[in-house]
Amino acid sequence: MLCGVSSQLHQTVVGFDEVMMPTNADFAETGLRMASVVRLGYLVVLPRHQIQGILGSITSDLHRQLLKRLSDFLKP
Repeated sequence: MLCGVSSQLHQTVVGFDEVMMPTNADFAETGLRMASVVRLGYLVVLPRHQIQGILGSITSDLHRQLLKRLSDFLKP
């Protein structure tokens, strides 16, 4: 499962999406070139052979936080 990443910060769903700013301590590790938003509401499942490459990454800590946020949102 992949989620969208966009530089269109105005699309941020406050309290749900994650804004990645160049001032974040781990921003350099992401591979992003500018401030961006990780869009938890834009999910897609792709077979591995359709993924052509890696554009960046997030820390395992942020990954856990995002999974928890998504899980909490989906709970009845």
